[in-house]
Amino acid sequence: MVKTKQTPVRAESDGIIGDAVFEISERCLECMHLRMPPLTCAAFIDGIPNEILSGEFDHVEPFNGDNGIMFEKAK
Repeated sequence: MVKTKQTPVRAESDGIIGDAVFEISERCLECMHLRMPPLTCAAFIDGIPNEILSGEFDHVEPFNGDNGIMFEKAK
């Protein structure tokens, strides 16, 4: 399991815009593929699976649907 960190993320729902706080894996936060907002990445353009965001699954290994794109540390 990967450590997580509380992170504010710009959110929009039903016309309301604001910041929401999510527990996001530190691995995601260090990844060069992460895009915020919205909370997506090059591997998961429609949204990062909860197993990866929560740190339950360490995305240094392939994950179904990641198109061969896995964690790469941002420079």
